[in-house]
Amino acid sequence: MPVVPHRLERVQNNTKIFQFLKHCYQQACRDHQTKLASFAIAVDTIDPLMALNHLTAPNQRHFYYENSAQQQAMVAVGAPNSSLECLGGSSGRNGNTSSDRFLQASHWIEQWRSSTLIEDFSNCSNWTFTGPQFFCSFTFFEQSITTQAPFSDAYVMLPQFQLTRQGQDCWGVFNLPIAPQDDLTDWMDVVRRYLTQLQRASDDLPGTVFNHRPAKGKEGAHLKGLFPSLSQPSKKKLAAFRTRVVKALNAIEAGVIHKVVLAHRLTVEAAAPFELMASLQNLRCNHPDCYLFSVSNGQGQTFIGASPERLLSISSGQLLSDALAGSAPRGTFAQADAALAQQLLQSAKERHEHRLVVEFIAEALINLGLSPKYCTTPGLLQLANIQHLHTPIRAQISSQTNALQVLAKLHPTPAVAGVPRDRVWDFIRSQEPFERSLYAAPLGWIDHQGNCEFIVGIRSALLEGQVANLYAGAGIVAGSDPDKEVAEIQLKLRALLEALSMG
Repeated sequence: MPVVPHRLERVQNNTKIFQFLKHCYQQACRDHQTKLASFAIAVDTIDPLMALNHLTAPNQRHFYYENSAQQQAMVAVGAPNSSLECLGGSSGRNGNTSSDRFLQASHWIEQWRSSTLIEDFSNCSNWTFTGPQFFCSFTFFEQSITTQAPFSDAYVMLPQFQLTRQGQDCWGVFNLPIAPQDDLTDWMDVVRRYLTQLQRASDDLPGTVFNHRPAKGKEGAHLKGLFPSLSQPSKKKLAAFRTRVVKALNAIEAGVIHKVVLAHRLTVEAAAPFELMASLQNLRCNHPDCYLFSVSNGQGQTFIGASPERLLSISSGQLLSDALAGSAPRGTFAQADAALAQQLLQSAKERHEHRLVVEFIAEALINLGLSPKYCTTPGLLQLANIQHLHTPIRAQISSQTNALQVLAKLHPTPAVAGVPRDRVWDFIRSQEPFERSLYAAPLGWIDHQGNCEFIVGIRSALLEGQVANLYAGAGIVAGSDPDKEVAEIQLKLRALLEALSMG
């Protein structure tokens, strides 16, 4: 007989879960409407990546989200019931992003929230994530240019089961749609199945913690042996990217646009399938100051990455958005690193690029009736291999503020698109010979209380069997040097390439 964590046995033995499901069933029968039974339970401490490995199958959707700085991670797995998925997106003018898909997603979320019954069996009153969370992904462009796009234009996932970890504490949240015709014993079987899978994951690697790191440089050395010819993108494709940068500079000089972010894609084909869990672990260890993410479409394609950029966070009435633009490499020793940082802070070109992003975010928030507050002088966000100019922008919001309405106004910022927004759409479409899909697009979650966090899907790769498509971008403004932009692209792609691992 499968053994479940001991704290879960206490909940099951006193039939609390079943009694709650019975209550939800009675409400569903009374209202002739499906009710969402959402309940949280405390579980034994487990590495969320191990939970992801055990809870998902290759043909199953998942959403993984980790913020190592806050020692927080979430594993969300879906259900075969398609009614828990919101797929959509309507084409905007010239393919531009409009608020339609964000509104559709918001309405879908609200429909489920209004029919949700919540119970907390975790006995952790200070924990906010004890109800349903909705995991969202939106493509960069609202309308894909190909019918073979790996991800839909808008996707909202209400997971059947979610594991959340904060420090050494773990919670499991079940979201079960209880209909009048349901047999509650079937739902109890679902609960037991997930708990059994969690126990197996816990048995594999007991006591694994967030800050575990492999030997420094080990994976990089391993990679060079596997891909000796792929340490850098091909010269031909880099030359094509440089040509696009020159075209962008010509358009800027002509006054057609003021800034544009051009992306480059590197396709890597390995001798064996890429290993998702090992690659995520490498990203976690190599980039502990970034947001780690993994989004699967359930069809063998998974979008992963380590993003430094938070687009939107709302918590207890406080809004936070990061303006992140203007880049420089890190130095190999302290003196050189300090000199590069100082050059970045004093660069007129980099500060101009950064200011465009700050002004865009501030104006978007003002147009929503908010009062943004930020420092007029940017600071530095220093990552493992690159550093950026960084300005946090804050605002106080009311409980009536719709998170996805704010997101629709913010995406895309000039940090990943350009200025003016309408014109750079056409320029990017005409110059980039590939579909961006989730690259540089919003990924994140909204909880039942309206709190949220969304990041930008940069420093990312799309894995599919033995093929990996790696993405990186560079912001082009007046004064940009094409050769330096190529070098920046190589720097970003190299960090991704070093994280890939074959099975």
